[in-house]
Amino acid sequence: MVCINNMDSLQSKSIPELEELQRNDSIMFDYVQKTTEMISIRNTESSLEAANKSMAEKNIASQKRLKTLVQALSEKYAEAAQLRNGLDEMLSKLGKDFSF
Repeated sequence: MVCINNMDSLQSKSIPELEELQRNDSIMFDYVQKTTEMISIRNTESSLEAANKSMAEKNIASQKRLKTLVQALSEKYAEAAQLRNGLDEMLSKLGKDFSF
């Protein structure tokens, strides 16, 4: 695709060419698609899509490990709660009122 500079290209057109550009949507669309700005936007969009895809793939790959770690943390929390209950019972049997 040929890249065009908007202002230079418009300034070099004759009045009939500008009128045709104004009347014909497909010619206008084609003209706009060839501007340096649109080409830059499409390149940026492609780069962002590639970066987004890469991050999504990393996130998906991390999900299994994260799920395993969350499960282990939940188990440790439950174990800590049981130990706390056992400690509270033992302190209660000793007749001492400790609270943490």
